[in-house]
Amino acid sequence: MSVSFTPEFQSDVPHHIVCVCGEWSDGVQYDSFEDAHAMLSSVKNQCEDIYCDYLYAEPITTPAEVQMSNGNAITILDVLGIQVGAEFADRCCGAISGEDLKGRILVAQALNPVDVGSDTLRIENVTFVGRSAGYTDSKLEALMSVAEEAISKNLKVTWG
Repeated sequence: MSVSFTPEFQSDVPHHIVCVCGEWSDGVQYDSFEDAHAMLSSVKNQCEDIYCDYLYAEPITTPAEVQMSNGNAITILDVLGIQVGAEFADRCCGAISGEDLKGRILVAQALNPVDVGSDTLRIENVTFVGRSAGYTDSKLEALMSVAEEAISKNLKVTWG
C-alpha cells in the first residue's frame, strides 16, 4: 500500500477523460470535473489495450505528487512532527495547510541529521524493506514542491 501527498483536489479546473492505463484520452477539454464526469457514459474507450476497460475524469494539469509506502509515510510524518492519531490508518491520511507543511519541512531539514537509511527487516513471512541513505531528505525536498504548489493555489496538502 502507498500514501500520496498532493494539493487537495480541485473540481473547478479543466479536466479530460482518460483510460485507466493512461494510453488514451478523448482529447476534449471540459471546464470542470463535473462536466467531464457527466460525459463519461457517452464516451467510448478507444484504448488499444484489451484489458483497459475503465474511463475516468482527470485534471489536464497534473498537480505535484509525492508517493511512498505506508511505513515510509509514517516516518516522514514523524519527522515533520505530525501526530494525527494512534491508529495506523489514522496516520496515513490527513490534511495540512501548505504554509504549515512548508514550515515543518524547513524545521525538519534544519534539525534532523542526514538520513543514513535503514536495513531491510524480515519477521516470519513479513518483510519490511529498508530505506536507502538520503531517502528522507529527498522526500522532504519533493514535499516542498507540493507545499509550494498548494500555497500558490491557496489549497491544503492532503495525504492518503
